[in-house]
Amino acid sequence: MNKKLIIVGCTFIVVLSGAIFFLAPSVTVGQDSKAPVMYQKFRQMMTNYKDATYTLSIQFSMKGKMQPKETIQIKAAKAAAFYCKWVSNKNKDRELLYKRGWNSDKAWVKEGGPLSFSAVSVGFEDNVIRKDYLRPLDFILMENMAKEIDEWKEEGELTSTEDGSGILIQREGKGKIAVTFADGSQSPKIEFMDASGAAQEIYEISDLSINPGLSDADFDVTNKSYGFPGYSLAGVYIDPNALRDNLTQSYAKVKDYTCTLNKRERINGKLQEMNQIFIKFRKPLDIYMKWPKDPHQGREMIYHHGDSKFYVHEGGYLNVVSIWLSLDSSLVKEDTNHRITDLEIGYAIRTIYENLQKGMKNGHVKQRFNGVEIIGGKKAYVVESWFANYKANGYYMPHAISAHDKETGLPVKIVNYTEGDQLFEEYTWTDFKFNIGLKDKDFDPKNPEYKF
Repeated sequence: MNKKLIIVGCTFIVVLSGAIFFLAPSVTVGQDSKAPVMYQKFRQMMTNYKDATYTLSIQFSMKGKMQPKETIQIKAAKAAAFYCKWVSNKNKDRELLYKRGWNSDKAWVKEGGPLSFSAVSVGFEDNVIRKDYLRPLDFILMENMAKEIDEWKEEGELTSTEDGSGILIQREGKGKIAVTFADGSQSPKIEFMDASGAAQEIYEISDLSINPGLSDADFDVTNKSYGFPGYSLAGVYIDPNALRDNLTQSYAKVKDYTCTLNKRERINGKLQEMNQIFIKFRKPLDIYMKWPKDPHQGREMIYHHGDSKFYVHEGGYLNVVSIWLSLDSSLVKEDTNHRITDLEIGYAIRTIYENLQKGMKNGHVKQRFNGVEIIGGKKAYVVESWFANYKANGYYMPHAISAHDKETGLPVKIVNYTEGDQLFEEYTWTDFKFNIGLKDKDFDPKNPEYKF
């Protein structure tokens, strides 16, 4: 089993600390004398260990700044399975389940909040979990714990902590490791420090129970006390009703926004250049657009909800002329396959959930989780979909990729392919600013900031 999955490491840190606590809560460790005795007792304890439950608090320093504490509730079975639920901080309500040999030996992960409509398989090299933490840990199998303690002991000078509640390992050029045993007034804790003694990583355990007698149900993805939407051998599961509800609920909170859209489309068989467009949007459907770069640098458009036309002018020498164009004007169709009103994020949401909802319910869609992509500096989950007989079954395209922002659940990237996997269109939205209070002047051609 690969050693890159952080949560497994966290699991075994907890068990290690708890086991030491139960074995030798008051031991004083000398330079070389009592550490081997403690270690042998730990190894003896490991022969009787079967499972554990506990709460783990994690805090670490990244780029010189201590991150907020994160709390995870964990169930673990010896070298076989573990279940984790995040109960605080940015990953609240995330759940993870791993059982040796199940799910192609991958973890099954569901995020909380807006992305709770989906669950995905996570390989040990994937960044879904790995990117959230400072580094992977080497605690993987229970039987490896003794080896890890040996490596710590060999790395530096071993002494007792000042208050006698634990051990301190001084590693030359690598800082210190302190292991604290519970004494009734404090919890078991492992702390990694730099050479100056400043904390870099802290793992603190509470509510520890050794050998509580966990059952198969504790590691079952269908456990009703867990929040997984479902499971699929394909490696990604999306609940179509939850998808619809979560996306519409997220979008319902949006009153207005500004963003940058990068798009390119295939028009009459020819793939166009990438267009960058700055967008202002206000519900129900007021839109302002500006092209800051070539190929249409200086172009501006304004549309008011309810109108059958929009106001536009080109850049350069043509910016002295502004004209009204129909939403279905042939001039517009030279540059896009859509109406300009389709370029706002609400249209993308409807297209995604209507196609996926129908495809999931009718068994017409196959999906694959493509991992995490950083879009506009934010983490997005990427899902690829293939729709069977898309024309006959009434789907938009046979092959689509969508990326959903982890924080909002909203789509931030859509790529559609025609038959033969020819790129048809690509849209990426970045720099979202929601509910900033856009005014009538933001959609008024007379606004002095505009060039109409």
